[in-house]
Amino acid sequence: MIKSRPTTTLKGHLEKITYYNRENHYTIAKFKISDIQNPVTVLGYMPDPNLGEALKVTGTWETHPRYGEQLKIDSFEVILPATIEGIKKYLKSGFIKGIGHKTALRLINHFEDKTLEIIEHSPERLLDVKGIGIAAADKITAAWKEHHSLRRLIHFLDENGIKTSYGAKIFKLYGQDALDVISNDPFCLVSDFPKAGFLMADTIMQNSGMPIDETKRAMGCVMHILQQFSDEGNTFVYQNQLILCCENQFKIPPELTLDSITNLVGSGELVVEIMNSDTETEAVFLKQFHQAEVSIAEKINALLSIPISFAGLDSGRITQEILKKLAIKLSSEQLAALEGILSHRVAVITGGPGTGKTTLIKSISALFDALGKNLFLAAPTG
Repeated sequence: MIKSRPTTTLKGHLEKITYYNRENHYTIAKFKISDIQNPVTVLGYMPDPNLGEALKVTGTWETHPRYGEQLKIDSFEVILPATIEGIKKYLKSGFIKGIGHKTALRLINHFEDKTLEIIEHSPERLLDVKGIGIAAADKITAAWKEHHSLRRLIHFLDENGIKTSYGAKIFKLYGQDALDVISNDPFCLVSDFPKAGFLMADTIMQNSGMPIDETKRAMGCVMHILQQFSDEGNTFVYQNQLILCCENQFKIPPELTLDSITNLVGSGELVVEIMNSDTETEAVFLKQFHQAEVSIAEKINALLSIPISFAGLDSGRITQEILKKLAIKLSSEQLAALEGILSHRVAVITGGPGTGKTTLIKSISALFDALGKNLFLAAPTG
C-alpha cells in the first residue's frame, strides 16, 4: 500500500517568479519564509502571482532529480495585512490597479484598518472619501474584484476537493462572476465541461447543503455516463445499461433517468434509436455521434450505389497470379476477402493483432496495382 505524503503549510512571500503560464496560471516561484535564509521552490496553479505578496501555501514536498526539494502546491491563501502600516504597503505596492500612492493614503486616512474590508464588502462607501468620485470608486472596485475573484474561485474548488487546474478554464468561460455562477447553479458545468463537469457539479452541490435539483442532477448524470462510454470508443449506450449505470454509480432512480433521457431528447441533446425491432432494444446517442453515424451510413450507401467496374473479371485467377508473384499464402478467410474486394464497393476488414490484416492489405495493394488502379493508403498499420 502506497502511503500518501504528509502535507506542509508554509507562510511567507513570493521572492521570485521563475515561470508563469498566463493561460492556466501554472507557476514556479521562490518562496521566502520568515527566519529562514534561503527561499524554497514552490510550484502549482497560482493566479496572478505578485512579488512580495504574503501567502499561506499548503502542499507536499517532492524531490526533482535536477532542482531538488520543491513544494507542490495543493492550495494557497493570500494573507491580507491587518495593520494600517501593512495595508498602506499592500495598496501602494501596485497589486490593485487603480490605487496609486495618493489614493491609498486617502483610503487609509479615512477607513484606517478597515480599508480592505470596506473595499471588499462595502465598496459603495468609497464615495465617502474626499477626492474619490463614482468613476474612481468603480475602477477600484473592479480592480479589486479582478485581482481576487480568480483566487477565490481556486480556493473554492480546492475546498470542494476539485482540481484547481480547472480554475483557469472555469474563470475564462464565466469571467469574474465564475464563483457566483457555479455556486448558484453547479450543473451549468455539465454542458461546458463534458468530461468532468458533472463530477464537479455533483461535488459542489453535495457539499453546499443547498436543496438538490434532482432533475438537473439526473440529466447531468445521463450526459456524464454517455461521455464516459464515448471516451472508451462507444458511440451509443443501450438505454437499459444507461439506466443501470446511473443507478449503480450515482443512486439515480430508474424512472428519473428515463424522464431525463426523454427531456434531453426533447431538447435536442440526445437521440434514441431502436436497434433491434424484434426486442425493441433502444440505444441512446449523444447527438453529435448519431449525426456522425448517419453521415457515414449515407456516404457508404452512396458508394454502394455506384456500379462495380470489375464486372466480368476472373477474380480467382487474378488473385492467384498476384499471390504467386508476391509469394504469399493466404488463409481461406483472407482469400475470400481479397476476391470479394473486386465485387464490392465497400469492404471492412477486422481482426485482432497478428491475424493478417497487414498482409491482406499488401495483397489488395498489389491486386489494384496489377489492374492499373490508383490506390490511396491512410495509416495502413494503425
